[in-house]
Amino acid sequence: MKKARRYILLPVAAMLLCSGSSLFAQTGAASTNGSHGTDINHPGPWKPIMEKDILWKKRVWREIDANEARNMCFRYSEDPSYSARLIQVLMEAVENRVITAYDPVDDRFTKQMTHEEFMAMQEPRTIKEKTINAETGEIISNDVVMPFEKGMVYKYRLKEDWLFDKTTNKMTIRIVGLAPLMAVVSDSGTVSMEPMFWLFYPDLRNLLARSNVYFTGGSGNLTWDDVFEKRMFSSHVIKISAPKKEQGVIWNGKQ
Repeated sequence: MKKARRYILLPVAAMLLCSGSSLFAQTGAASTNGSHGTDINHPGPWKPIMEKDILWKKRVWREIDANEARNMCFRYSEDPSYSARLIQVLMEAVENRVITAYDPVDDRFTKQMTHEEFMAMQEPRTIKEKTINAETGEIISNDVVMPFEKGMVYKYRLKEDWLFDKTTNKMTIRIVGLAPLMAVVSDSGTVSMEPMFWLFYPDLRNLLARSNVYFTGGSGNLTWDDVFEKRMFSSHVIKISAPKKEQGVIWNGKQ
């Protein structure tokens, strides 16, 4: 029998500014001076890397936890003073068919998520919550309706390629995919973070470049493309592949 699932809504504080840097920055200028929903802004192009110049490559999966102080801008907030909360930007784009969401059955972008599947994911769920009668010891099962809330999403998973360019003797990190993670609780009370859907990151950059993280009151607003391209977040590596020589084409497939 399939276990009933319920979702945890964690309280989150008002978002602040993401700041910081990383040892490796992604190649290409980040977007600047864009306003979500008003100005047209384009992400800086990635510098091409020739296949023959790649000495080795490895794939890395990492997770961003919005509960960490450095990642406060990833937290969802109902405060309307923030121009673009990430999960809201992503879900609105998927719902309006601006970007394609892929089924989280795997992270290889093999199956597109249908619009019906995406909308069903947001419907309230009824779970069975068990309590014990203190006097009789009887186990009582109650139906509890759990509505979907964007605040349930407080982690994000990245799939990256690390490429070592032998001509420049430098490492380049390029994001391949992005998945929002949602807290899910099983009948036994075990909490797990499960991906809602996967997004192919190169197709996502134009949207991120038009979405401000917060309002600065002037020009030079920070966009979500800036946050990812300048590595303005902290994260934890959860899996890494062994280095290997690249035999295929780098950026035209969703492998």
